[in-house]
Amino acid sequence: MHKLFLIITLVLLSSTAQAEDNALINQLEKQFTSCSDTFEQREKVCPESWSFKCYNHLMSTHHEVQACYKKVAVELFHKFYNLSETEASQKFDNYVKFIYEQYLFIFAETDYCNKENCGVSVYLYSEYATSQQIFYYVNKIIGSISARN
Repeated sequence: MHKLFLIITLVLLSSTAQAEDNALINQLEKQFTSCSDTFEQREKVCPESWSFKCYNHLMSTHHEVQACYKKVAVELFHKFYNLSETEASQKFDNYVKFIYEQYLFIFAETDYCNKENCGVSVYLYSEYATSQQIFYYVNKIIGSISARN
């Protein structure tokens, strides 16, 4: 009788923890979607999106969306991967830095840009590509966690 009570208690605790995890995932997924929606709205504010007139606006918009994605990712890493918030933040920052540097190389180090001086556009292209890559990265994390719960 004691073993049965223990098993039932463990099952109930497990289902309660799983329900809490699912609620947190749903909350973070909504926050993640909100980040993307806000980014899309802000991006449309400047009609000449690839001109130098919009450069500062677009750069700040990309930094804001990346910061928003970071909040979601840090919470996911902290809760579901047992990293401290500091470790999770550092992991995310390292990933973003790596991705940005790779895209900066792809866009800036071409023969064309070396000959024609592409100017600030390579930084904007790199930020745009980095934001997209971060979106896919966080979306994959959410999908992976959702699938195992």
